[in-house]
Amino acid sequence: MTESTPLTTSPELVEYILLLRRKWKLIALITLLFFVSGTAYTLLEAPVYESSATIYIEEPLSRNNLLSDIIVMQWWNRTSSERLIAQSRSVAALAVEKLGLDYHVASRPPGAGVYIYRIRPADREAISGFTLKFTAGGAYDVSVRGRTIGSGTVGIPFTSPELGFYLRKADGVSGGDAVTVARGSFEGAVDMVRADTSIEEMGEMTNILKVSCRNSDPYLASLIANELVDAYIDLSIKRMSQEASQALDFISRQLEITNNSLVSSEEVMDRYKREHGIISLKAETEEAIKRISELEKARLDIALKIKDADSLKDMLSGPHADIGDYLIGGSDPVLGSMVRGLAGLEIRRKAMLEEYTEKYPGVVELDAQIVESKRKIIEMVASTVNRLEIQQKNIKLSEEAYYRSLSGLPGVARHYAHLERDFKVNQELYDFLLKKHEEARISKAATVADIRLIDNAVPSREPIEPKRGKNALVSFLLGLVLSLIIAFYIEYTDTSLKTVEDARRRLKLPIFGIIPRIPGIGHDGADGRAHTMLMSGEDLKSTVSEAYRSLRTNIQFADVGNKNKCFLITSAGPGEGKSITAANTAITLAYADIPTVLIDADFRKPAIHGLFDLGQEAGLTNYLVSDLQLADIVRHTASKNLDVITAGIVPPNPSELLNRARVDDLIRELKKYYSYVIFDTPPVLPVTDSAVLGSKVDGAFIVVELGKTTIEAVARAYSLLANTKTNVEGVILNKINTTVGRYGNYYYYYRYDRYYRQKGDRPVFGRFMERLFRLYRFLSG
Repeated sequence: MTESTPLTTSPELVEYILLLRRKWKLIALITLLFFVSGTAYTLLEAPVYESSATIYIEEPLSRNNLLSDIIVMQWWNRTSSERLIAQSRSVAALAVEKLGLDYHVASRPPGAGVYIYRIRPADREAISGFTLKFTAGGAYDVSVRGRTIGSGTVGIPFTSPELGFYLRKADGVSGGDAVTVARGSFEGAVDMVRADTSIEEMGEMTNILKVSCRNSDPYLASLIANELVDAYIDLSIKRMSQEASQALDFISRQLEITNNSLVSSEEVMDRYKREHGIISLKAETEEAIKRISELEKARLDIALKIKDADSLKDMLSGPHADIGDYLIGGSDPVLGSMVRGLAGLEIRRKAMLEEYTEKYPGVVELDAQIVESKRKIIEMVASTVNRLEIQQKNIKLSEEAYYRSLSGLPGVARHYAHLERDFKVNQELYDFLLKKHEEARISKAATVADIRLIDNAVPSREPIEPKRGKNALVSFLLGLVLSLIIAFYIEYTDTSLKTVEDARRRLKLPIFGIIPRIPGIGHDGADGRAHTMLMSGEDLKSTVSEAYRSLRTNIQFADVGNKNKCFLITSAGPGEGKSITAANTAITLAYADIPTVLIDADFRKPAIHGLFDLGQEAGLTNYLVSDLQLADIVRHTASKNLDVITAGIVPPNPSELLNRARVDDLIRELKKYYSYVIFDTPPVLPVTDSAVLGSKVDGAFIVVELGKTTIEAVARAYSLLANTKTNVEGVILNKINTTVGRYGNYYYYYRYDRYYRQKGDRPVFGRFMERLFRLYRFLSG
């Protein structure tokens, strides 16, 4: 027998339904396991709360630098960069330090809930922990290394020169109990805050950021979110005031130097004027001195600009220069935009390095952009410096022309003109620097952040995790999907014959019978109740009886010319129902008034005597090894047309006994008295008994249990029987489930006993189930 094409890769819908019907226990078990596990995990998981604060990043107009008109503070729409700054380690570290998140409750009474916040020691390194010793009425004493530093009450902030904190609640704590607070890793606390914090822009191009924090304590989650916002705003103010502070320091130093020069020049001029009796200079000389003072001031202004340009070039000379929040380009918007862009790239690079290494592709790409931006800025600055140097040369030439006009004065007047020139230049510079000093001082005092708080974070009332309903549904669906995958995998790696259609396609043998499953039957009747599964005259209209009558008809018409037919019934493996099939087939033939004899040739595990409640004293083996006559071993049954020959004693050599010539004599003798001689033989694959006996009979039938017997087993059994010249007539499909699927269609028409009943005789439940069955057949087509 050759194996035909396997099942198609796209089964019909009904095939899938049948598969689910066969594997429903496995699917239900896996799905229930996942559902129960997911639900239990959700119920045991600690709730997580989330609190959020929102901030707005403004884009104010550019401000003039206090030193010159070409240095301005950096402002542009940089929401993405600001989001990275807010997520930086420096901001998280400030929040950890202010809230004391590196401190934690190390020990507490069993079952107690202690909620302590804002732990602020005066010296973090000196105070590694402290102890709260509770007294009556919610009061407590605070001690550090065994030394009491103060007393407090639950719900009221505790303050002392050494330590401050807020004990909000202390549940389950009574007088005499002690709670210990210890300092842990500061970096670990920073990492925890960063891991539990998310910052995202609300909408697109809104410049509004939402700072969210998750924690099992809703109050602590709101504290961390608010403290992160405060730390971020403080850091922003610090960055913005850095320019004004540096400018104020520089101007203060220059103002002191210029003031000393002014006082000195004034004293020298007055002394020279008294010594030589000079009252005033001519108008032309006064004008020249005034012009020289203006030129000196312009020259100093250009010198400052060149100095600032050189400073920027020096800052850009390093591999990763920190240009802070300063840039050149107040009078050149193109240069200003370029430096602002470079500052943004540097900020993004620093924020990215907190998460990744320098070899990360994003960092490498930023490095390339920074190098290119620096190159363009240096070229632009060099061009600006060249222009300023030309202006400086022109001013010097103009000064020299005025100096030449003063050279024609008499010696005393000329020297006095030089002294008055120095005085006026110092006076102009002093007034200029004094004005800038006041502007710088006012600007520093008025520095405010460009970040506005919209909403504070408040403690959440409902947890965001775990989502019990969602988790339960996901667990159920995950279990269902996984169970279906496992079921389909098992189904399509299983080579057993699963359906009647499967057997028709894959077997090259005729199907002689389709026998339904008999409720309660064991393996070959070995459960001790198998004799109740034999057909009786009282239930001739049952589905099982009709199936065996159909098998009987097929056997009768298989070889019409043979009036005395002898065949064996076997199976590929054990437990497939061959013994009960052989017994019921013989009973069905007997009910048709056909003389039939059933012989138990399964010497290894005989079952026929148990099915018919007969003894084992004298049977086939006794006949083969002795001189017993046929009449000595034939047993009559309740049916007048059915006789049985049991197996007899269990021999040590079953195959050798069945190969004796006395078996041939027995078959010839039996054919004289019976129209059908049926042998119940052992399974083909484990032993050779059936193959030995098969060459002596007219034909053989292989019992196949759907869902158990594999196509390989049937093919191997057929091959073994064919090797001994056994005529394999066909197969008998056994233990078919008729309650679902297409199998029910085979037996719907067998159940014609309902047709003969009166309508009132049928039970209500039976009529209801019949209608359901008809509806199913209509829907399934």
